[in-house]
Amino acid sequence: MNRGNIVYIMAYRQVRRFVRATSRIAGTIMNPLIFLVFFGLGWSTLFKGNMARMLFYGLDYLSYLAPGIYMMTLFVSGFIGGVSVLWDKEFGFLKEILVAPASRTYAILGRAFGDALTNIIQGLIILLPMYFIAPSLRLSGLLPTLAIGFIIALTFNSIGILIASRMTSMEGFHLIINLIMWPIVFLS
Repeated sequence: MNRGNIVYIMAYRQVRRFVRATSRIAGTIMNPLIFLVFFGLGWSTLFKGNMARMLFYGLDYLSYLAPGIYMMTLFVSGFIGGVSVLWDKEFGFLKEILVAPASRTYAILGRAFGDALTNIIQGLIILLPMYFIAPSLRLSGLLPTLAIGFIIALTFNSIGILIASRMTSMEGFHLIINLIMWPIVFLS
């Protein structure tokens, strides 16, 4: 089997699984929206004036917060992409992939690319409304933001897959991921 086909098939599978899971779509969109509403809209009234602009490098608070929420969306959903590895282990799909006459490396790479694509879709859903409420964001920065976001999503998906490939329990995976993820969330 052609290596490009393996990557495409696995990426297509991950995107297809994401589109079919409406609860996953709703959950990954609601979390950043809650951050945007409570930390963004709620605190933006506190951070007005010249002192706040100086603190946020000349930006208003929402424009300063928007990239952090976008990145938070990408790496949280990237880490969670490792959960599907555990489910595939549980139901035997991963074993079928590993014994197939195809490159394991390209199969895992395709899985990571597919999850990164779904993460970019999630990030785009969160990012687009921010252009309407954060006045300093420019549309000219959208393509570079998506390119950097894809690299970030691919990185965190790979970390999630790596951790999940070593784990046997769903609970242990969530504990490890939360231990890594929450400090990054607060730094974003």
